[in-house]
Amino acid sequence: MSQPIFPKVRRTVRVLLLSASMVLTACSSSSSGSAGGVARVSTGGPRDDITRPLIETLAQDTAFRLVQQLRPRWLSARTQATPGNPEPAYAEVFVDDFYFGRVQSLHQISSNQIERIEYLNARDATTRYGTGYLGGIIRVITR
Repeated sequence: MSQPIFPKVRRTVRVLLLSASMVLTACSSSSSGSAGGVARVSTGGPRDDITRPLIETLAQDTAFRLVQQLRPRWLSARTQATPGNPEPAYAEVFVDDFYFGRVQSLHQISSNQIERIEYLNARDATTRYGTGYLGGIIRVITR
């Protein structure tokens, strides 16, 4: 009679679990410290936020120039043009939760009026404002 296969399956599962555990332990310990011995520099907030204290340290006159200097990726296209949709998607601008216009409308907002600027990706923008914002949303909160 042949031997049952269960002991081999159990051993394989144990080896896989042990390997997975080792990988997870290695990943968590390497990401908790600084990257390669280089200290991380804090910019005073999350990458998708520009706060009033940071705005006050710069000599920029419009929201567009602030974003251009601090978060230029917000101004770039988020999706590639396709045959079905020939236009790339750029962020739309909301001021105090009301639609304000395309990204160029940031030129019309004085930096003196701004309390905070934040970027919402397409998923978060859809959750908060509905569909149609493939390029995300740049939210400006005024003082």
